[in-house]
Amino acid sequence: MCGLRALCKWPGSGGEQETWLQLTRSPQRGAGYQAAVRVGSRYRVLQRGSVRFWESRSSCECLHFGQPRREMTARFIRACENPHVHVIGHPTARKIGRRPPVDVDFAELFRACARTGTALEVNSHPDRLDLPAEHIRAARDAGVKFAIDSDAHSTAHLANLRYGIGQAQRGWLTPDDVINTWPLPRLREFLRKGS
Repeated sequence: MCGLRALCKWPGSGGEQETWLQLTRSPQRGAGYQAAVRVGSRYRVLQRGSVRFWESRSSCECLHFGQPRREMTARFIRACENPHVHVIGHPTARKIGRRPPVDVDFAELFRACARTGTALEVNSHPDRLDLPAEHIRAARDAGVKFAIDSDAHSTAHLANLRYGIGQAQRGWLTPDDVINTWPLPRLREFLRKGS
């Protein structure tokens, strides 16, 4: 099973529409693949941790700029506690060689994710590879689940998924740790957070 993501911007919405495609190989020989499409939204978490515009059933929240450590940590935790937030996207917000990671108490963030059932993204884009492997291991040990994401902003970027899978392997993840490898009924149950 694999999960792919495509994004398209909706003018004036303050966010991006996100579509997840999940392909599942049928256990019966020769039966081919089944596909499930899930539509959600991707938004940036506002400075105080609030999020606007809730029209979708699931979302991926992304933070892109820094604040002092205590404020940034609180901002992440408020996002985790929002019942509409299912995944925290590229948690360090780093861009390799161009932007350093934000300063966050990751142990506290990982506890909040585990407590609230919020997954963390493993971003596959070569400029990000976010989360780093050591954070993936620590989060997994805290009981956090993950979503491996291609960060595709064009069809050419879909091939980046292999880098995220490698990052997940370096973090010792198994398919049981990654929500977009789960059978659709289990994924739907996970996405019922806040319903």
